[in-house]
Amino acid sequence: AFRNELCPDGISELAIDNPLSVLCRYVEFPARWLEALSRHSGDFKPLVASSEMSRSDFLDLQLCLELDFILKALAAIEKGVLAQWEGIEPDLYLRFPFLESDGLIGAILPTAIGDPLHGPYSAFLDLLSRRFSGESCRNNSLSSSIPFSGEDDRDPESRRETQKDLLKKWRKGISYPSFDVMSKLLDRRIPGSSAKLGIQVVERCARALDRIFRRHVEYAVSHSVDGYEEVIVRAYGRYKRMA
Repeated sequence: AFRNELCPDGISELAIDNPLSVLCRYVEFPARWLEALSRHSGDFKPLVASSEMSRSDFLDLQLCLELDFILKALAAIEKGVLAQWEGIEPDLYLRFPFLESDGLIGAILPTAIGDPLHGPYSAFLDLLSRRFSGESCRNNSLSSSIPFSGEDDRDPESRRETQKDLLKKWRKGISYPSFDVMSKLLDRRIPGSSAKLGIQVVERCARALDRIFRRHVEYAVSHSVDGYEEVIVRAYGRYKRMA
């Protein structure tokens, strides 16, 4: 009832007096926040200032506002990529069954695995290593497929150490591979596969989402938010695939 009251079909005086009535048209607030806002006449200021809001609550609300559009945009990208991909490869879901149940974006959302959290780009690298690699590469480490300038001039041990170091930096968000490097890596992992274009799009999504995710972690740590890991994982977990 609160959502319907604050989100009328037409612009009304309520929309002028209460910005939340307009915001609710675009942002899907969790039920707990709609209930909390209803106790303050839909006004954010007294809610934020009230003692009922902890730092983790404030982080949750902030993430809800910041991520709503981003997650919806990713859902639209995922739907388009899968539709185009299936047109090229009709047996797509037979070849990659997890795409039908998990999709592409759900697999790169942050999880509570890792220290402090398993970020989107690290999750993408796991996706590439475990689910998209060709049969001949599945038993080889992902790092062994990473190309780099001057690799042919290195001895095997030096080459392996450089590749492992690059992979660690990618997982931690210290750096990311260029488009050319990722393209060559995919050629080594899935040579001649129609999956390459779709994976390249997901890689770009994972890269952008990883940067956003790391800013959220940095913000939470700098503001000493207790239990921020659970809050962040839950916020990103609100992602919904488009039908």
